[in-house]
Parts: sequence; structure tokens; C-alpha cells
Amino acid sequence: MIKSAKWLLAIAVTLASIGGSAAAAKAEALSQDIVAQTSKVGNAGEVVTYLLQDGSKISVPQLSKDVDLNSLTDSEIAELGLPAKPVDEDALREWIQDYSNTNTSGAPTDSLQLRSTANYATTTYTSLNWGGYVVGNVNSTVKQFVAVKGNFTAPTESASCTSSSNAAQGLWVGLGGTNTSGNDLVQQGIGWCNPVNSTGKWTPWYEFANTYAPVDFCGFSSWKIAPGHVLYNNMSYQTSSNTAYFYLEDQTSGVIHSCSVAKPTGWAFTGNTAECISEKLDGVPLANFGSVQFYNCQAQLSSTSAWIPFGSASTIDKINNVNLSNLALQTTGSLGADGKTFTMTFVRAK
Repeated sequence: MIKSAKWLLAIAVTLASIGGSAAAAKAEALSQDIVAQTSKVGNAGEVVTYLLQDGSKISVPQLSKDVDLNSLTDSEIAELGLPAKPVDEDALREWIQDYSNTNTSGAPTDSLQLRSTANYATTTYTSLNWGGYVVGNVNSTVKQFVAVKGNFTAPTESASCTSSSNAAQGLWVGLGGTNTSGNDLVQQGIGWCNPVNSTGKWTPWYEFANTYAPVDFCGFSSWKIAPGHVLYNNMSYQTSSNTAYFYLEDQTSGVIHSCSVAKPTGWAFTGNTAECISEKLDGVPLANFGSVQFYNCQAQLSSTSAWIPFGSASTIDKINNVNLSNLALQTTGSLGADGKTFTMTFVRAK
């Protein structure tokens, strides 16, 4: 993606839309090579770890019923693949609230589905894919942020999800992805028609881009999000262990899943920026989503571990998604008075 004339970014991270038997065969071949290991963590629960072909590992915890997270040792928390216990009292309360009910349905029982390698854009155009807000310094190596969070309500798409219509959209939060390097974005969110499915729902995913294609969120390949459901995203990265922590809560249904993932080979964390983004997938018309509101968009500073609203960052960039003719595809509303809220509005498909 190229943000604007003042940015010369060489990367626009997009989600891959899978269609056709060749892509399906490739995804199936990938899933067959995945090795799953289960280990028990005292009385706290157990962890299913998937070893992926790129060298990364997904650790999905299944907590025991009524486990008291605050009573667990640091080593037990690390074994479960949860972020370290915060010291700050407010952050600790949020940490306990977030992770106490995670993966209560158990770890995935079916094969973890990986998607075929995406055809990522490496253009020099302004905002051909992204719409939303980026905070931090573009093309910097200063690791300003180690976490990002945000809520949005899954919109109702007017386009059906079929291999012929091929209209799609991605909604996500992320860290990095605004350097000339193509391998520094870590993100999580939901995708419409990514991959193609006939459920009329959204697919949750996470991704280390551009090293590897999107992965069904924490291995829960059957998890779909209905339009109208409110989602809470919380994603962090621990530089000491090179591990990303993904947490996604459907606050409407109450379903919560999380996992930790070791970084893939060839991918490097920068953390120079944090994002709340509505994305037009590369080479695919933007699905008509009407409008979607992002709120609670905040980033955690690496220097103090404090959460700050996007509006309180020293550098804030507003992105309007346009096509090659510089016509708006979706517009980005102004940040609200709280510095955390804005609305994306659909304009045209392509």
C-alpha cells in the first residue's frame, strides 16, 4: 500500500480469496502436514500446539472449568500460551476478564485449515487497499507499540459470497505493515468471502504478512461470525520471545477464542505503527457493507505498557481507500471526541 504522496510504502497487505479446486487442493495438502501435540498444564488446563510448515507454532489453551487465572504462576501462564500477567491493577482486571472464559468449547478437533499463499499487492499507489487509521511513524524501526485493540460490529453485506460474485472485505486490527519491508505486519480480524463460503457469515482469521497466508483464527475453522455481532479484538506481541497473542471475543454470542503463535521464519516485528482498518482485498471488488463503526481503537506503548487512544498518538494518519482513478471506494469518518471511534462508509465496489 502507498499511504499518500508523503509515504512510499511498498506493501499493501491483503487477504487471499480462495476459489477453485486447485486452491482447495493446496489448502488440503497444507493441512495434512500439520502436527498437533497436546500437553497438560497442572490443574489449569491443557494446550494443543500445532507445528506449521513455516516454522511457527500455534498454541491453543483449553482452560479448566472455574480456573482462577490470578492464582496461576508465571510459568503456568507461559505454558498455557497466555500473555504475561499485567502488574497494573486496571490492566490485570482486564486481563482476567478477557482470558477467564477463553476456549471454553475446547481446542479445535478438526484439521487446522491453512489458506493458499496470497497474491499480495506491492504497489506504489495511494491507499488502494486500506481505509481507516494508522498511528505511529511510517518507515521507522522504532518499536512504539506492542499491542492493539478495537471493537467493531460485523456489517451486513449486500453481496452474496460465491466464487462468481467474488466481492470481499476485511476488517482488522494490526501492528506494523507500514515499512518498505513486506514481512512486518501482524493482524487479526474477520473476512467476508475469505475464503468463499455460503454461510452468509464472516470468517475470523489472523496473519503474519507477507510471510504466510491468513489462517483460520486459532485453528477454529468452523467458527463463523453473523452480521450484527459485536467483536472485541485484542492482539499483542512479546518481543522477548517473538510471540504474538491473539484474542477475539464475539460479545453478542459470548464465544471467545485465543492462542499464542511463534513468529514465522523470515518475518520480523517492527511495531512502529498500529492500525484499525477496513480493507478492499487486492484484485477483488469491495463488497457493499453500507457502514461499519470502529470503536475502542487503542494501542499499547512499548515504553510504558500504557494503553492510549488512537487520537492521543503523536502521529495519526487517516486513510481513505481509493481506486486507480482516485475515486473513493470507502470513506473514513473523523475520529470521535474520545479518540477511539470512527465510521467507515462504502462508496463503490471498484
